[in-house]
Amino acid sequence: MDKIFLWIGQNFTSDVFKLSTMIQEAFWSIAELLIVLFCLKIANLIRIKKGKRRIVIRYMLFWCIVIGNPVMLYTMPGLTHDCLMLVNFSIIVYTAISEGKDLISIHNEIMNS
Repeated sequence: MDKIFLWIGQNFTSDVFKLSTMIQEAFWSIAELLIVLFCLKIANLIRIKKGKRRIVIRYMLFWCIVIGNPVMLYTMPGLTHDCLMLVNFSIIVYTAISEGKDLISIHNEIMNS
């Protein structure tokens, strides 16, 4: 085990750090996008069940983020990913606030039936 840590310590350069950080941010972005997508899908199903209009603007914003997400791979690690993460989770928070009452009522209907 000591030899592995010594090898990592001797071969870990700034280029390796940048590459590993880019890979990590790509995986985090994919996970965040999937979370936002499934939250929007659940909220959209609830709205349809309640007879309301479908979610449009939030989906458009989400797909703009998906299209712009590869730009993150060509920028310095950190700031771009943090801004995308902020927008992603802003969509989730807004969806939770705006659809919260309907979500709770659907949940209660499912649990009582």
